[in-house]
Amino acid sequence: MKPIIEITRDDEGGLTCLYLRYSQSQVARTITRDPTGSLIVNIDLDADGSPVGLEIVGTNDEEVSCAIEAAREYDLSLAGVFRLTDAQPP
Repeated sequence: MKPIIEITRDDEGGLTCLYLRYSQSQVARTITRDPTGSLIVNIDLDADGSPVGLEIVGTNDEEVSCAIEAAREYDLSLAGVFRLTDAQPP
């Protein structure tokens, strides 16, 4: 699994954006995941198609689920990115 080398956060405009960098390579293209039309997860790739970074625009459950799916597809670590809490019993 490819480890994160840098995490940046931007909270402008009331929307939280996270960028997880996995490589110092230059970005050659970006793949956008937007399954619902209201969330965005971008995967930046280098010229060889290897992941450079993962951008998560927003941090609600849908964006997080989409980011986790993209990270699994590209074998990227998300260690330390999302704080998980214990589920409360009903």
